[in-house]
Amino acid sequence: MIFPKYIKKGDTIGVTATSSGIVNELKQKRIKNAIKNFENRGYNVKVTDNVYTSDWRGCSSTGKERGEQFNELVKNKDVSCIFSVAGGDYLMEMLEYVDFESIKNNPKWFQGFSDNTTLIYPIVTKCDVAAVYGCHISDFGMKPWQKPVENALGVLEGTVKKQESFDFYESDIKNEETALSNIGVERLKQALRRLPKEYYDVLMLNVKFGCSLSEMSGILGISYQAVRYKLRKARSILLKETEVKNEQH
Repeated sequence: MIFPKYIKKGDTIGVTATSSGIVNELKQKRIKNAIKNFENRGYNVKVTDNVYTSDWRGCSSTGKERGEQFNELVKNKDVSCIFSVAGGDYLMEMLEYVDFESIKNNPKWFQGFSDNTTLIYPIVTKCDVAAVYGCHISDFGMKPWQKPVENALGVLEGTVKKQESFDFYESDIKNEETALSNIGVERLKQALRRLPKEYYDVLMLNVKFGCSLSEMSGILGISYQAVRYKLRKARSILLKETEVKNEQH
């Protein structure tokens, strides 16, 4: 098997939309935070035209356009590795346009997950080139990076040669039941108006937009632990506020 050259500071990282594109403003902010984090580490980042576009299906562009933009990154001698921007449902549409011979002749790391398995599999089996089922570029939007995210880059840099299981995993907190659901609408509105902005922003990302902890970390550019604290604090403040109001009535 061919293992692409490890990447290093000064190299250029390519980012493309192999399936879904990102048009949601909050998710775009997460990607831009990720790009900034890479640039602060000494990397250059090249983004293809389809990253911030989407059709009515949620797909970034046609299969032909996605294949061509991916091929451009593969053939670009200045690009050392390629990250997907997201998963989706339509990657298979681009496969007939992917230049697999160029991948063999210009082996470079490709990393992504979800729908990107559809591209990783033929890169590994058809081209005999190593690829990584790992983070999308947006996962690097958090600050500081969690260990799994740090390791995902470490594999590409050659500093991580072995991946092990972690003791904990991120709960899907956006789907958890909370006591807030039992609070009357008017009481909740009044309490929200008094909630400090730093807690309000986190709560809205979670409740209104359904963001997970790692997504909120990337959007806000703060640590995973800080997001968890602020979210719990916001809920605690709201519950106390509404309890006080309830007792007064």
